[in-house]
Amino acid sequence: MGKRPNRGRGGRQDHKRQRSNDNTRSAYADIIRENPSFEAYYKLQKIVPEEDWEAFMTTLRTPLPATFRITGTRETAHDLRKAIETHFFPLITAVTMDGTPLEPPRPLSWYPDGLAWHMDFTRNILRRADALKKFHQFIVSENEQGNITRQEAVSMIPPLLLDVQPHHKVLDMCAAPGSKTAQLIELLHADSTTIPSGLVVANDVDNKRCYMLVHQTKRLQSPNFLITNHDAALYPSFYTAPKPGSTEKEVLVYDRILCDVPCSGDGTLRKNPVVWTRWSPVLGPGLHRLQTRILDRGIQLLAVGGLLVYSTCSFNPVENEAVVAALLQKYPHSLELVDVSAQLPNLKRRAGLHSWALQDTKGASLNTYDDVPAEKRQKYRKTMFPPSAETAAALHLERCVRILPQDQDTGGFFIAAIRKHSALGRKDRDRAAAGAAAAAAGEDDADDAAADDAAADAAVAVDADEVAGEDDEAAGMDDGETAPEPTEGGAGGAAGADEGKTRGYKEDPFLFLAEDNVNVKEIKEFYGLKPEFPSDLLLTRSSVDKARHIYLVSPTIRELILNNETSNLRIINTGVKVLTRSESDAVSCSYRLCTEGINVFFPFMQKRLVAASLADAKLLLIRDVPGFREFQPDVQQALEKCGEGSVVLNCTAAEGEAGPPMPLLGWRGRHTLRCLVAKPERVHYKVLLGILPKDEPAPAKADGDAKGKKDDAAPAGSAVATAPSEAAAPAAALAAEAAVAAPAAVDASSVAGASVSSGPAQEPAPME
Repeated sequence: MGKRPNRGRGGRQDHKRQRSNDNTRSAYADIIRENPSFEAYYKLQKIVPEEDWEAFMTTLRTPLPATFRITGTRETAHDLRKAIETHFFPLITAVTMDGTPLEPPRPLSWYPDGLAWHMDFTRNILRRADALKKFHQFIVSENEQGNITRQEAVSMIPPLLLDVQPHHKVLDMCAAPGSKTAQLIELLHADSTTIPSGLVVANDVDNKRCYMLVHQTKRLQSPNFLITNHDAALYPSFYTAPKPGSTEKEVLVYDRILCDVPCSGDGTLRKNPVVWTRWSPVLGPGLHRLQTRILDRGIQLLAVGGLLVYSTCSFNPVENEAVVAALLQKYPHSLELVDVSAQLPNLKRRAGLHSWALQDTKGASLNTYDDVPAEKRQKYRKTMFPPSAETAAALHLERCVRILPQDQDTGGFFIAAIRKHSALGRKDRDRAAAGAAAAAAGEDDADDAAADDAAADAAVAVDADEVAGEDDEAAGMDDGETAPEPTEGGAGGAAGADEGKTRGYKEDPFLFLAEDNVNVKEIKEFYGLKPEFPSDLLLTRSSVDKARHIYLVSPTIRELILNNETSNLRIINTGVKVLTRSESDAVSCSYRLCTEGINVFFPFMQKRLVAASLADAKLLLIRDVPGFREFQPDVQQALEKCGEGSVVLNCTAAEGEAGPPMPLLGWRGRHTLRCLVAKPERVHYKVLLGILPKDEPAPAKADGDAKGKKDDAAPAGSAVATAPSEAAAPAAALAAEAAVAAPAAVDASSVAGASVSSGPAQEPAPME
């Protein structure tokens, strides 16, 4: 959750950013991976047995291998895995390093269904080796579409231990940059073919990082997530509808909470070597108070019977076991530390510590609070020190999970799973209610806030997915790119640098469309939507009469928005875009379909839905603007019966074909069908169909082509551009694809999948 300075956007500054990234890597190479204070401190803590110490330190001095996971909720997950093994592993094994062929990626043995992969080579090799460029470009493209996520292996563990189910209400308290949030959304949808009844609320204190979070989560195309912008330690309460027979709204409590707090980040030494130069024994104590406050608020928001996972990417027991022990002792009758040793059985882990010691800036040991000199006690808290041996055993601190880098070639990590088995006591409830009221009023404990802010600024506060520019990697950014950020003069403007950072910018309201809205009636008629289509879940953030974009949310999200309209909750983003305004004289409906929301929308369609084979899918993906007569006869007839406008080809395997089902969006002109699938997604579908770029046949001039270039060009006012080559950078490809595909005068961000946010436009950017 660390913060980085803002970077410029556009023009010549892009080259400066590129040079800056190159200089950073060069500087990393020059860093001496030694820190005597680090070694002395952790030998004192005995975090590894003496016989493992050399292996521990040797591993920390080596670069971290690259890892990625396949989105398990997509129908195509296992087809994608097979395609990677078939088409790209041979490219990898053809590369030699020091005369030895590279090993292909191998599945992480502990990750479910073999959908997470570890590569024995570093990101630098993946970026630089010419023979791996095609694989690198594919990973970039798949990440942009949400089919793959580049994520550190240890970062994948906390969401798995939460055991999220489709009905769960989930809160991610410190969510940016969002790879764990994306994983939580995947788990919510794992066992459901319909919209789940649960939801994921993702929060971050930094407004600009919230827009990075938007970029990450919108790839999952889920109507069940909501992004908020609040201080996690003072997170306000949501309210839900009153229970039958009552007029009082209910306070929302969460079944699952991820509390991945800001930390000193020494578990990231392998990918963030600068920590070697900055590490100090006082970093942990500097963050302990903030970490404790965040965990405390999480426990207050947790439902009885609910599960909370607390995690850091730090080895330091002051940030780990000490924080957990403090809350277990504060609520002794309500909480228990859960034994998760049976989960993820192939994951190698170490037990939590029962004892530890602190050090001052001079390296002197502080074993108890009484050892702290009186003049320094304002910098330390009693909760930083270990409990008695009897208390530590009663708390079962050994149930905490420690991940050490030498065990499975990973980064370092700490995880604790906490179950709330009974309600907090009356005094605790009163304290929680007072905290919620203060948060809702925008108040804070000035002393606590000032102390925590100062500590966080003094520390190297990071999470496992964000170090030295790799927050951009987690959010899908490549070298020389930066995450989308609010611009000055945006909605509401910035009252000041600090306020813009945490308070953000005035967001437009969420406006639900009424059943009798003229646009809703038009859409339902044009697309022949089934009676069960949930039109009450459609919303916009502009005029309801001339909505620019229309989004779909889940019933649970709708209830939350409607029951919290008058609160001070800062909601940044929610919903999946399903329709965008696209007026044309030739089309009777003012709204075209969006690829981003096609999977949740097309199952309700009874018109403009054409059954097709995978052969038809290949034709559309390769030819881009094929004539009707190029399709199979039944598809040709169906297209001829449709009027102009958006059409979905529901492509499934015919007899003798093999491949996953794929709904493809097109624009039906007078004689041709224009493919409205963005470039990166086309690459995805082609690979699943066994078509690599080098295997593509050269497009033949087809019957209807000449007409198509004229009568099926985007309606008047839209820009038309030639699609870039397969090897083009995904960001440029997506922008160009947007220009090709847009059937009306809309901006590129609307085509490229901008989410429902009145903040900055979410421009797609390639992943590193």
